[in-house]
Amino acid sequence: QSHEVLSIADCRPNLPAITNRGCCTHVVGRGLGARYGSVQDAIDALPASGGRSCIRDGTFNGSFRLSGRRNVVIEGCGKRTILTDDGGAEALAELSSTDSGRIVLRNLTLRAQGQIGVIAQGQNITLEHLGIEVQTGEALAAQNAIRALDVSGLTIRDNEIRIGAGPSPHAALYLRSAGDLLIERNTIRHAGDGSDRAWGGIHLLGTSRGADVRGNAISGALGHGITLGSVSWRATDGSDLGHVGAGFGQTLEDGTAMPAGQLDPQPVGDLLYYPEPDLPLDDITIVENDVRDCGGAGIGVPAAEVTHDDVARAAPLCMRRTTFDVTGTVANNRLTGNGAGPGAPAPDRARGGIVLSRAHQTRIANNTIYGPARAPDSGPRCGVFVAFGSNLAIHSNRITLRTDAPEPAFD
Repeated sequence: QSHEVLSIADCRPNLPAITNRGCCTHVVGRGLGARYGSVQDAIDALPASGGRSCIRDGTFNGSFRLSGRRNVVIEGCGKRTILTDDGGAEALAELSSTDSGRIVLRNLTLRAQGQIGVIAQGQNITLEHLGIEVQTGEALAAQNAIRALDVSGLTIRDNEIRIGAGPSPHAALYLRSAGDLLIERNTIRHAGDGSDRAWGGIHLLGTSRGADVRGNAISGALGHGITLGSVSWRATDGSDLGHVGAGFGQTLEDGTAMPAGQLDPQPVGDLLYYPEPDLPLDDITIVENDVRDCGGAGIGVPAAEVTHDDVARAAPLCMRRTTFDVTGTVANNRLTGNGAGPGAPAPDRARGGIVLSRAHQTRIANNTIYGPARAPDSGPRCGVFVAFGSNLAIHSNRITLRTDAPEPAFD
């Protein structure tokens, strides 16, 4: 008689690894040695000198916040340790450090529903070997997997990030670097198709400096795989839209990403909000990334240029900045099948592999760019596009663009 194994369940009790014995300050979970039922309780009980909170396998409901601590490690058992929250918190995990001691969050699975996965603030924070799943919530678009503003000494590496289907203007990583930012070997995948997707993979905001983005794999975003630069949206009554999302104001009527070109004022409620580029990005390194099947550019900007009308230029807005400026290196990236939406409908718009606004003292070299097939009636695409450039080195790039049109494409 033959038998078929349908599933296997391991019922043995979990014991700490020999190498971990005596290393955990506090243990969260059930069973021998576990003193706390929630991550927050274990954090609150840590001594002032720091320590290590070990989270056993299981599903734990409840967000947590770590602030004013130093030399703290919070770690779990990888995919077997799942953190969720149904209490309506802004983020599952909020980490804040202003001390020289490092904060480490690793080996956990975070499942965010209409909320941010991790918010990081301050300095010297490491997020590694995390599985972050971001889904839409009730009447809420998918949010950032990681949001870190004005952080120095931040390392984000070896994480698996999944963004659920559903329209969202947000990027998986929403970051403004104050120096020494490393984003390395992360995998970011977007579910959904057409306009039913979140905007992007990695978003580096204006004023960022000293950011190193290397060895990441990004796929399936509605907009850019990597977005460089950000927009401040302000109205004449003094209000602004805050963290409205990398893709706000950048979609066509059908919900797909528009080619990089001009950003127009956007109505929200009874007010009209005007866009102005934020300050430049400086010393940015983007190397050895694999970006594929994104509707916008593989590496792109919110717009090639912003033209201000009389209202935007006059008081109280007094808008002056018109371009998204960057200095740095874009090299050895593989950009495949990006810019798959409608092509550029006008000469001042661009879609393609690398699309920049204003680049100064920037090296673009050794990138492999393979363009998607496009319909005969769609506009041209480009391998590398720089609207305004000075002191540029563009060399040794391998660019292949293709078309399904019967006539040659003017790409």
